[in-house]
Amino acid sequence: NFQLGWFGLLFSFVAVFANDYEQVTEGGFFQHYDSLTWVVISQNAFGGLIIAAVIKYADNIVKTFASAMSIILTGVLSLAFFTDFTLSLNFLGGALLVIIATVFYSNPNILQQQKSSPELP
Repeated sequence: NFQLGWFGLLFSFVAVFANDYEQVTEGGFFQHYDSLTWVVISQNAFGGLIIAAVIKYADNIVKTFASAMSIILTGVLSLAFFTDFTLSLNFLGGALLVIIATVFYSNPNILQQQKSSPELP
């Protein structure tokens, strides 16, 4: 991840200077940054550190489930805050599959209990 970060940083600086060289040399790289911009930058940096900790102490599947559940939570909260927002049938179907997969992953004995129960004649 660190190597990919440096790679992205290099290409980003090349793109900034290729497109906005005059503006950057005159006003500096951080021109027009306000407090909201710094909040978003800090939030993304903190989120990256959280993801790194999850991957270190858990595994990629847990990270994937957490990402999927956050997308579902964002969709549900969007219903509350944005009056013109509607959930599509694809979103609802995907949300249902994610919830089912999360339940099965967090409790793998569910399927084993059904297999081990005796069948009635």
